[in-house]
Amino acid sequence: QRGDGVHVTHDLTQEELAQLVGASRETVNKALADFASRGWILLEPRGVTILDVDKLNRRGA
Repeated sequence: QRGDGVHVTHDLTQEELAQLVGASRETVNKALADFASRGWILLEPRGVTILDVDKLNRRGA
């Protein structure tokens, strides 16, 4: 965890993420872009920083 959120490093493509969650790459791309536009996550090369864990948890509930 960093001061500005929880940083998760990975080397997965959006296609691989989609396969893991049983969705299309397009759906994963739209969801990640939506979360980023809401300020919940910050997309980075080879990783993501989760900026608002509580809102992501509520979204997933």
